[in-house]
Amino acid sequence: MKWFAVALLAMLVLVCGCSSGDDDDDHSAAVDDDVDDDVDDDADDDTTPADDDADDDTVVDDDATPDDDTIVDDDTTVDDDTTPDDDTVVDDDSTPDDDTTPVDLGALIPGPGEPNYDPDTENKAFRYVQQLRGMSAYPFGMSLDVFLVDDNARALVTDWLTNSQLTQSFVDYTGVAVYDAVGSYGEVGDLGMFGGVAAVGDAVRYALARDAGVNVGPESLDQLRQDVVTLLEDLHICVAITGVPGVIVRGIQPRGWPGGDPQTTPMFDQYGNPLPPVKTGVYRDDQSGQYPDWIWMDDTSKDQMLGYFLAIAVLWDVVADDATIDTSLKTQLQADVAAIGDKLMEVAPETGLDLCIRDADGRLVGAHDLNPLELEGIILPPIVGNGFNSVAALGIYKTIALVTGEQRFIDFWHQMIDERHFLRYVDETFKFVNTGPFATNWSNINMAFVAIYPLLRFEADPAQQDYWRTVIQRDLWQTWFPGWSVARTKLGFFGVIYAAFAPGPTDDAAADDAASDLHDFRAPPYYDIDIENCDANEIAAGQCLAVDGVTVINLAGVMINGTFHPFLGHGDSLQAAAPVPRAIRPPSDFDWRSSPYDVNGGGADLFLMPGGDFHAAYWLGRFLRRGTDASINTSPHAW
Repeated sequence: MKWFAVALLAMLVLVCGCSSGDDDDDHSAAVDDDVDDDVDDDADDDTTPADDDADDDTVVDDDATPDDDTIVDDDTTVDDDTTPDDDTVVDDDSTPDDDTTPVDLGALIPGPGEPNYDPDTENKAFRYVQQLRGMSAYPFGMSLDVFLVDDNARALVTDWLTNSQLTQSFVDYTGVAVYDAVGSYGEVGDLGMFGGVAAVGDAVRYALARDAGVNVGPESLDQLRQDVVTLLEDLHICVAITGVPGVIVRGIQPRGWPGGDPQTTPMFDQYGNPLPPVKTGVYRDDQSGQYPDWIWMDDTSKDQMLGYFLAIAVLWDVVADDATIDTSLKTQLQADVAAIGDKLMEVAPETGLDLCIRDADGRLVGAHDLNPLELEGIILPPIVGNGFNSVAALGIYKTIALVTGEQRFIDFWHQMIDERHFLRYVDETFKFVNTGPFATNWSNINMAFVAIYPLLRFEADPAQQDYWRTVIQRDLWQTWFPGWSVARTKLGFFGVIYAAFAPGPTDDAAADDAASDLHDFRAPPYYDIDIENCDANEIAAGQCLAVDGVTVINLAGVMINGTFHPFLGHGDSLQAAAPVPRAIRPPSDFDWRSSPYDVNGGGADLFLMPGGDFHAAYWLGRFLRRGTDASINTSPHAW
């Protein structure tokens, strides 16, 4: 967050039933499937007895054989309609019927039965679920990058995600084992953010199916519940494997997956000194004695911490009152979260501050600061504070108190607000998360939205609700730097969160923009294709003809004495003066942390984008509601 230091210190497709093999939605006796031939039906809901043994209903079909309704499919066995069917996959299923009646929930991202419903986006969401379950999250349920072994594997994955039924796994469709197609997995070191945000999608999909009967894909409710249970188990491993209560990993991975196991580093040398001598992230063996088949990466960071806590907050929101989720899993999560809360409340001798993230080797992690009086190793005077850290710490402790219900955490949260001036720091400096065209790090904007979500969703006090709604509008959605607002980008994940918690009624225009962005999001399989919109000569001129051969991109920068000087983004990336259209924007394995102004990038053809970014934004948008009541999206568990 070097940018911040400078700024602060300076100032479906819904398919119609048209396949063969349909028994009967009779329009002639020849295809009637009554137990005895019914010579006079037109639609097999006879008004005369004719000669049926089992069907003489005037309204509802009660055949002893599979259903042959002419209007609405309500099979309890096998679907055989020839008229338009509301299955999410395809008519004439060989599996049990998966019909659901469309429900108008008033969702931010419309579903079936709601105005402006987009079946193409929904089917894209179903395909991403198929990819996550079948490949990206295949090893242990949390989203990861996928690097395929060769071009043949790429062709198989492309065929699978384009032509298979949604119920078909990769191995079922191709006959090839997943680990024979995958060369390696990546982003274990970003598991907290990548996997944590993707977990949001899994949690709210389960809630939608359980609570409203929404069709969220071909999985059964039991399968959706098991996905949630797996995530709860994963989160426990992420704490327990470190061997130190209150310490959380950067990432975990099972031994023996594609690409081989990385070398692990002992925690201490023979004299008890922590290894490596200079603190850096390394892989460790299990320190708990419970998970010998797993290894973990240490030196977590506040972005990973925020990602894990978003997952924890949303999962708890969904499972807290669910009697079908094993109570021991909830108790275990409460204990792990409480241990993290207690650990963060300890004052670090190295800084003289609390809210510092400590590792299992006893040292502070690199990006350890959550206290607003610290900025990347610089201790600040109380007169000035790091508003970003204020939001991060308050969001984490809002979640800790939510999950545990422990009074000490509630008191600590109030102390941060009432006695330690955290809100003053928010008001003064949180806005500098966005530095406009001057090296804005979109990872930090993503972190800010992730951090503020619990403060919006789980706040019960009306005055505090109004405050945080003002903050998200003033400091995140809009910006102090003219022309470079997040609102202008229309990014789906940010738009869904802002639309749900804007001041006053929900912001339907922001929700519509989010839906449009998700419609334009690349469908799976989404590879790291090479996109070069601007070559050297175009960069020198400050204007480029994009790869589509149509779009003209004006670069951010200034022309001085005939020489163009670009405004470089984070990491010295070339930027456009306006958000680049999705169709020609460089690929990203986590879109919400990547600049929508980037013009060039990609090039690893065997790199399959994981899809957890889309997955979270789409299903969270289906979960959150539109309405004039400002508290419509306040959680029933808010405190």
